[in-house]
Amino acid sequence: MKTSILSIIIIFIFIMNAKSQILKHGAINLSNEATAGVFTNNSDNAETIYADNTFGTSSDPINASVISAFLSYGDPAPPVGSTFGNAVSGVADNSGNGIYGSAPTGSGYAGYFDGDVTVTGAMVVLGSKSGIALVKNQSGNPIGLSTEEATGEWVSDYNTGTLSNGITIITIPADYLYTVNAQNNYYVFLQPEGDCKGLYVNNKTATTFEVKELQGGTSNINFSYRIMGKRKGFENLRLPNQTQIQQASSQNLQTVWPEILTQRQNMLTRMQQKSAKVASVPVRSVPSLSLGQPSVPQIPSQTSSTPPQPLPGTPDVVSEQGDQ
Repeated sequence: MKTSILSIIIIFIFIMNAKSQILKHGAINLSNEATAGVFTNNSDNAETIYADNTFGTSSDPINASVISAFLSYGDPAPPVGSTFGNAVSGVADNSGNGIYGSAPTGSGYAGYFDGDVTVTGAMVVLGSKSGIALVKNQSGNPIGLSTEEATGEWVSDYNTGTLSNGITIITIPADYLYTVNAQNNYYVFLQPEGDCKGLYVNNKTATTFEVKELQGGTSNINFSYRIMGKRKGFENLRLPNQTQIQQASSQNLQTVWPEILTQRQNMLTRMQQKSAKVASVPVRSVPSLSLGQPSVPQIPSQTSSTPPQPLPGTPDVVSEQGDQ
């Protein structure tokens, strides 16, 4: 008898906990080595998924998110520097955007990245480009830096040299030559670091240049210099428009980074295969929910004791079993 009563109590607790989770979460989908959820749409003027968090005013940026994604590999973790999966993936076919973010100026960020960022295509910025130096001033505040703009894709290097009897030959560093087209032309700016009659550049080649003292001087002094060359693949860009930037970037990827294009195509192919697979699964028609403004249903207050009610026109549960 005691065992039966204990069993009933345990079952009751389990049911109440499950009910609590249902009221707390709109949907919980779990999967093992398969897709946990599939949403498909053929509309050109409505979202496939619409998510809204009216109470997103918390100081915790995760709990206040509309959508949160977490990617974990358990133990052991993958090697440092490896790339395994994505917490969020966005792939656009034809002319769409892989990911689009928007926020009013001054109210927040359209995109916020807490970590390193890699861009394999062209990056066009209509506003200012600035950074925060990894140092702080005497008040403990971070120091802001702004980027220097140019009319073309210029790459600079800085170095030093020494005159011997008023002349020296500078060999351009090989690692710098990997980044620029020195055959196209480059500029050298000299700064003497000792008393002399002045310096000038002579006999420039694709790999070396001479530095000589003016008026046949024979000084033995140190000097510093800055060399500027056009980036390889972008030599002909000067005050380009967005289309020209994208074309040059695409050509550069084909020439220098073909593996990036292969990765893009593989990802697009996988997404197209998933889309075709989903399209082949019969879908049961359900009543639609119009989210046109301003008809978004009101969410009950968090302090209300009344459980949330299903949104108008939606079924309580729609379950389709099939190969996902």
